[in-house]
Amino acid sequence: MIDTMNWSMGVDSKGQPIPNPAKEATTDGVLVSPNSGGATNWPSPSFDPETGLFYVGTSETFSVFYLTDTDPHPEGYGAVQVGAGSYGGALRAIDYKTGKTVWQHHYPSGGGATDILTTAGKTTP
Repeated sequence: MIDTMNWSMGVDSKGQPIPNPAKEATTDGVLVSPNSGGATNWPSPSFDPETGLFYVGTSETFSVFYLTDTDPHPEGYGAVQVGAGSYGGALRAIDYKTGKTVWQHHYPSGGGATDILTTAGKTTP
């Protein structure tokens, strides 16, 4: 499994991400994964109550974030991202109780799992 996420140090007791201060935008640039599009966003995931698995399509991407406004009180974010590559995508089956990936199918040429559907006949991408 390729796990390149580096912008967060984990989650807090409320399940919210803990930002990694080392991945804040800098004038020289900092490599961040995934890019601002997120590891998963659209289309929607699927859940199978029979297996207890949560199925999600992910993208494995990188960007370099540059600080463009060094004013102590910038208007807006004050930074820009530049795409820095991709490992492709993957369909991941996650144990909803532990948050651990049980299995995955990697798509190295890009793209990934879309339109995931869970049925009585199991999950099909």
